[in-house]
Amino acid sequence: MKNIHACLQELGVDEHRVRYENFNSKEEIVAPAPARSAVNEV
Repeated sequence: MKNIHACLQELGVDEHRVRYENFNSKEEIVAPAPARSAVNEV
């Protein structure tokens, strides 16, 4: 699986502008199983 930085770059996301503190909450981390599997297939 690719690292998150490579994925963000492919999506056109400027990783330096991402607010990493947003990912500290479970709501931001936990995704439905279909969404997780879709990310893993990329």
